[in-house]
Amino acid sequence: MIPLKRQILLITVIAAAIMELIDTSSVNVALNYMRGNLRVTLEDISWVITISYPFVRSLTRNN
Repeated sequence: MIPLKRQILLITVIAAAIMELIDTSSVNVALNYMRGNLRVTLEDISWVITISYPFVRSLTRNN
């Protein structure tokens, strides 16, 4: 049997990895729609990724 604390830690790590995968996928899907609606190139819209990840990290960081 795995101790309860290890199970909780494992579930938390797996949940965080899944959440990051979903976040990355949703941003990648949204980029195509944004690019089409704004009529810009992929290079022009790539700033969304450049800005969004550090911004979200700053919001979720423990202080």
